[in-house]
Amino acid sequence: MSFAFALMIGSAVGGADATVTIKVVTHPAVPGTQIQKETLADVFLGRTNRLANGQVLVPVDQSLQSPVRAAFSQGILSQPVAAVRMYWMREMQKNRRPPMTKGSDADVLTFVASNPGAIGYVASGTATDASVKEVQVVQ
Repeated sequence: MSFAFALMIGSAVGGADATVTIKVVTHPAVPGTQIQKETLADVFLGRTNRLANGQVLVPVDQSLQSPVRAAFSQGILSQPVAAVRMYWMREMQKNRRPPMTKGSDADVLTFVASNPGAIGYVASGTATDASVKEVQVVQ
């Protein structure tokens, strides 16, 4: 089961609104087909690295300029990319590290497919195969 998370964000061209939808993907070894929105936010903010069943998750973000990251940050983390970046700047002073960043949907998919426990997000129109698993974000 897959779920596309839709958000309205400002377009870089002409300031018109554009819809960016995302899907969350995990390595196939990660159990389950759903993740709580709060848990997903906690993983990407470094508050936890485990699911309730003990599965360790390794988050991967997209670039700071990516509209997909903007949609994820606003929709899942409930804050703009700039605020998340500032959060991580403060956390790095405590020797905590943000999720690694990949430059494209394809790079995220390659990372997730190659790393057990990996979790990331891509544009909903991005083609996926059995090397990753789409998971539904639930409230």
